[in-house]
Amino acid sequence: MPNRLREFRRRAGLTQLQLAEKAGVDPRTILAAEKDRRPLRRTTMLRILRGLGMTYAQRGEVWSC
Repeated sequence: MPNRLREFRRRAGLTQLQLAEKAGVDPRTILAAEKDRRPLRRTTMLRILRGLGMTYAQRGEVWSC
């Protein structure tokens, strides 16, 4: 199930480190999420979405849910 996190992050003009800081997560979490290495907890997904200025309701635009 591919995701579009990298695309949305780049559109926002953020590096992985910047998004991690805005989202309050470890930069490795962003890397793993972009590569679909492991499933995300709902709270982590929400933090990343908020870091992108998006809502949880918009998660389907980034991740196939």
